[in-house]
Amino acid sequence: MGEQIKNFWTNVSDRFKTEYPHLIKNKCIKCGECADFNVCSQKAVTFEPKNYPKFDLSKCNSSFNCVDICTYSAIIPKKAKLKGLFV
Repeated sequence: MGEQIKNFWTNVSDRFKTEYPHLIKNKCIKCGECADFNVCSQKAVTFEPKNYPKFDLSKCNSSFNCVDICTYSAIIPKKAKLKGLFV
C-alpha cells in the first residue's frame, strides 16, 4: 500500500511544474520568435500575427528556451502556485 501512495504522489508532482514561462505583455513586441519550432520543440507556444503568444502549459517541458530567445525579456520564469491542488 505504501508503494502505491508513493507512486500516486510522484505522478501528481510530475504533473505540476514549480516554474513556468510567463509573458509580460507590456514588453512583448509580438514578434513570434518564441513560438518557432526550433525554440519550443514541444509546440507549447502558439502565435498568430498581431496577437500575443499563447502558452499551453500542459505541453511545456520547462526548458525555458522561450525565455532565452526573447530579446525583450518579455518572457520570464514564474513560480507556480499550487494552492488549488487540493480544492
